[in-house]
Amino acid sequence: VGAGGTSEFQHSDHASNRLMMELNMKTTVEMCREFLPQMIARGEGNVMNVSSMAANFPMPFKSIYSASKAFVKSFSIGLRSEMKRFGVNVSVIQPGAMLTNQVVIDQLKHGSAMSRVSAMTPMKVAEESVKMTLQGKAVVVPGFKNWLTLGMLRVFPRPLTTGLAVYNYLKTKKKITKAE
Repeated sequence: VGAGGTSEFQHSDHASNRLMMELNMKTTVEMCREFLPQMIARGEGNVMNVSSMAANFPMPFKSIYSASKAFVKSFSIGLRSEMKRFGVNVSVIQPGAMLTNQVVIDQLKHGSAMSRVSAMTPMKVAEESVKMTLQGKAVVVPGFKNWLTLGMLRVFPRPLTTGLAVYNYLKTKKKITKAE
């Protein structure tokens, strides 16, 4: 189950916003709280919390999504430090664009070349994520192109990256409107 959505905040749906926050934040916390005691008792275990590359930057038109994924990242890194002494590994998964459904595929078709080139199937993301989690990695960015993109984006000033996000959103929206 996932909740993403791309829209102008003032036009966003309250129910969808609530669902996204509950899924990304509340459910992540509750699942960890439910299963960690058993892992601690065994003295071993692995937790994989799914965030997003979007957790690293404010994303115009995906503000709630990127903020809720930033929560997952921060929560997971903090929890990792707490759980280490019990032999429990906590990894945070930060995939980029994933080919999950036709809406996403259509958006990628009209979106930036960078997203199209680095998009991965959910199966490939899962395979790489499990492998790196079992290796004990703290932050997992599946796909070399995504890892490289994340590194490059960290170098650029925030106004530039958010400005590019606004530009790409408006350009993609225009292309999709023309295609309809």
